[in-house]
Order: sequence, then structure tokens, then C-alpha cells
Amino acid sequence: MDRINSSTIQAHGLKATPQRLLILKHIKKAGHISIEQLFEAVRREFPSISLATVYKNIDALLSTGLIREVGIVGGKHVFELAKGDHMHFICKECGSIIDIPQKGEILPESLMEKLPGEIKKVELNIYGICNSCKNKV
Repeated sequence: MDRINSSTIQAHGLKATPQRLLILKHIKKAGHISIEQLFEAVRREFPSISLATVYKNIDALLSTGLIREVGIVGGKHVFELAKGDHMHFICKECGSIIDIPQKGEILPESLMEKLPGEIKKVELNIYGICNSCKNKV
């Protein structure tokens, strides 16, 4: 999603409110953002907004598929704009989240043969130490 505008929101069946536009702007800018970080960023530009309003709009944006929630083991979930299939590399030192494009099948054929059903969606987070943290001495 290159551009966030009223038409983008309306195309997903939602009213394009200033709050939704601002929320999407900050999610896009951050790449991955927690609800608390999002609330603080939006509140700087829209001081009267409440945390409940941010949650309500996040729920609406999630339900339309405009954004996705990324679960982080041992950490707070974050939100990102919906984009093509990809994995996440999450640094255990600095907490950065790096998108890794998915090319081809995400699971090896040998594992897929052992699954008890048909795969509809795969969400994969890989945890490690990013190169920036690894190179710090």
C-alpha cells in the first residue's frame, strides 16, 4: 500500500475519518508499531483522541484487512499495514522487526506432507540478533 488516503479507506468499506487517516499514516511511517506507541504518536497531532478511540479504529482497520496484527512472543503485539506474504525477523536485543519477503513456499515440502490438513495461511516470526546488534562490541 503505497499511498494512504480517503479513497483507500473508503474502498475497504469504512468512513475516512481524520483519526483513521492519522492512525494509518503513523502505522505506515513506523512500519511496525504497538498500540501504546501509536496512541502517543496520534495524540501528539490529535490531542483530544482517547485510547478507546484508537482501539476502536484499530479493530475496524483489522476487520477490513487494511492492517495486520503481528504477535510477538514475550512482547507486545504490533500493527503493520497489510502487504504481501512475508516473514518477520525480530531482534531479541533491540526489538527491531524486519520484514523478509516470502518467495515461493515458506515451508519445506517434507514438512507440508506431514501436516494433518490443508494450509491456508502461514505466519512466521524468526527470533535472533540483528546484524547491527551482533556487530556492537
